[in-house]
Amino acid sequence: MKLLFITNNTFIIDGTSAMLRVETDGSMLYVTLGKIPRATVSDGFFSANCTYNGEVRDLSSNDLAGKTAVFPYSDSVKEITISGNEFYYNNAPDSSLSFAWKGGASDIIPDVSVGFAGLRYGDRYKFTFSYGDNAGHKACLIAMYANTRRDSDGRWFRITLVNGKRTETQISGTVTSIFNGRSRVEFSLYFACYKTDSDGIEDYVGLCEYVSPVYTISEKGSPYAPHSLNYEVTDNGNAVSWEYVTDSEFPGVSFELERSVGGGDFSLIYAGYEKHHTDIGVPVGSRVEYRVRAVSGEDSSPWINIADGSPASSVTSNVYVSVSGEMIRAAGVYVGVDGIPVLAKGQISVG
Repeated sequence: MKLLFITNNTFIIDGTSAMLRVETDGSMLYVTLGKIPRATVSDGFFSANCTYNGEVRDLSSNDLAGKTAVFPYSDSVKEITISGNEFYYNNAPDSSLSFAWKGGASDIIPDVSVGFAGLRYGDRYKFTFSYGDNAGHKACLIAMYANTRRDSDGRWFRITLVNGKRTETQISGTVTSIFNGRSRVEFSLYFACYKTDSDGIEDYVGLCEYVSPVYTISEKGSPYAPHSLNYEVTDNGNAVSWEYVTDSEFPGVSFELERSVGGGDFSLIYAGYEKHHTDIGVPVGSRVEYRVRAVSGEDSSPWINIADGSPASSVTSNVYVSVSGEMIRAAGVYVGVDGIPVLAKGQISVG
């Protein structure tokens, strides 16, 4: 998916702050009008239409994520029109506005370096970048947002950190009060390529996006939390893994991994220093969730739950056979009992 356009300034429809995003997969054009809720209108509804290449789509929405309109894509048509009620852009009222992108640049190639191991309240976050595109244009960061999860109800909100300010080498900031009550954060960085014509006018010709992992913000005096917790069902069991960068204030941390079956209580299944574990004790047909935290002495990070980033999965078999000394999950294994095939349960060994 190639990002073609985003609004550098939010606009307001029916009293709700919104953001426009346009991208293509080469055959279809996807126009997303997403809400950026303000405290006073976080559940607002907006009514809007989108026009592209002579076709009209409804973009009305009352959902936090907004709505996406899909059109057949034409490389020669580089403009859309958004119309709505009580429409404001850059504080100016209007009933409809056209948004165009220039195109013409090769794909941007960003190289983003994360300059922090984790996040605690009061810590600084930093991203360093070098990039360009295959056509040799200059490039810069033009927008940066923090997507944050509110702890009270689990809803996600977008906080604007950079909007319309051109930055060419690095960006940094501090985890301050704007993150209070929001323990999860994911950073989105938008890059643009540009060239300067003979009159000194800059022409933005391409866009791309970098999305960071989801980080959990720890309290002062606590280890950094792991991130990117994930698992997959394999022949050897559920392979659970997570990522963690060494915390200079808490060297030598260990990890505790817990599992919940069928929405029940979590119980400890692993404690140690590895950043992975294979779980072979899941009941057949059960729906499982995992959570992990970093531990240093009496101190620990917040729990990271698999439900924050990946869906739970069902386990279809808990039968394992020994093949050349290795335990392998086997689905649909039957054994003969009094001449009648019976589905095997538990653990069997095949010599």
